[in-house]
Amino acid sequence: MKRRIVIADDDPIIVSLVALRLGLARFDVLSASSGPEAVALVRQSEPVAVILDVKMPGGGLPALDAITSDPPPAACR
Repeated sequence: MKRRIVIADDDPIIVSLVALRLGLARFDVLSASSGPEAVALVRQSEPVAVILDVKMPGGGLPALDAITSDPPPAACR
């Protein structure tokens, strides 16, 4: 199982710093700059964790609702 994490934040500096640290810890990091992009990445890549800025433009809280309302992937059941 890949150790994949999605980071969703509209601040590219925050994304870069967090991605750098997680990359050094050998995580495969994917990033999104909006809520809808984050939801799409989570559905496509099935990460082990999501770091989400809930106050970002483009709907951080709606993205959280969409991500948490999806059923977990078969591998996690």
